[in-house]
Amino acid sequence: MGLDCCGKTVYTEVSLIMIWLLIPLALVVFVFAFTYQEYCKVFHVRGRETTAFYDYFFSQYPALKVRAFSCLSGKETLAGMQLTYTEKPKALVVMVHGYGWNMEHYFPQTEFFARAGYLVVIFDGMGMGRSSGKNIHGLPQHMLDTAAVLDYVGADPMLSSLPLLLYGHSWGGYAADAVLCCKPYPVRAIVSVSAYNEPLAAMAAKLRSQYGSALSRILIVPPAIFQRMSFGAAAGFSAVSGLGRAECPVLVAHSREDAVVLFGDNYKKILEAHQGKPNFRFLALEGSNHNIGIPYAVNEQRLQLQRELRRTEEQEALRKELWEAQMMIDEDVLTQFAAFFDESLQFSVGESKLLPA
Repeated sequence: MGLDCCGKTVYTEVSLIMIWLLIPLALVVFVFAFTYQEYCKVFHVRGRETTAFYDYFFSQYPALKVRAFSCLSGKETLAGMQLTYTEKPKALVVMVHGYGWNMEHYFPQTEFFARAGYLVVIFDGMGMGRSSGKNIHGLPQHMLDTAAVLDYVGADPMLSSLPLLLYGHSWGGYAADAVLCCKPYPVRAIVSVSAYNEPLAAMAAKLRSQYGSALSRILIVPPAIFQRMSFGAAAGFSAVSGLGRAECPVLVAHSREDAVVLFGDNYKKILEAHQGKPNFRFLALEGSNHNIGIPYAVNEQRLQLQRELRRTEEQEALRKELWEAQMMIDEDVLTQFAAFFDESLQFSVGESKLLPA
């Protein structure tokens, strides 16, 4: 009887130990499952598809010379375009679009740079627009797509004969900044606009806003592991590290009121890392927001029109109004960017100096 009691006591103690071990294990499994679901909501979806604005835009600029191209990024095919007004462009600008959108969103800005005398190359990232791919896959993918386009440019005798310039916005800013971690491309200047610093910055900000600073530091660990498993070393490439390899002039522009890519989380990190270097110039804008190349009021109008289009069947007039709004750009800001590119063309590849702002 004593042995039986003793046996029951030991069994009870073992059961309690197993329960206490299973509780933290269950919590870990829950956190991984929950954050993986959130990760999939952000990255395992396709971005914006091409709309009728695509054809409408080109109908407004019959003199704009347009040539479609495609190139491989891994196993997927990227769709891109070359746009210019002149047979003798002064340089080539590779424009990299932001998260969830596609090149269509940036057509009016490409037309501006084409009007300024450049040949502009723009493309849809994997899983967006006319490019193949079931989903976006992750922020590092856009950097790898940018590298694929730069390789395509480098292999083309005509394109590679032109000075190479990079322009990236938001997610595209991160990609344009970090791509030099992949290879030392012969870039003559970089304009980085509203750029994320690191691949998980968007998700980290989302988790922080929903669950607070302390808990978000725990919740971000599983997505970091997922990303490392998907991209290997490329998951660790950041705007700060990529720009650290830049020997060309770099302009970093960001709005203090940016509610999408937070000023303190991204711009300040790049500023702290590279402030004082002779090839860097920083532009902190007031009274603007995330889409710096578009006037703030116009951007708000566009968002409102998009919401209305989703709610009504009377779409013809609204769609025309939206297209007219999508044609509007902030020429004052873009003129500053074009002037920076022009200034940078004075220097040779590898010259790490810049005229005073």
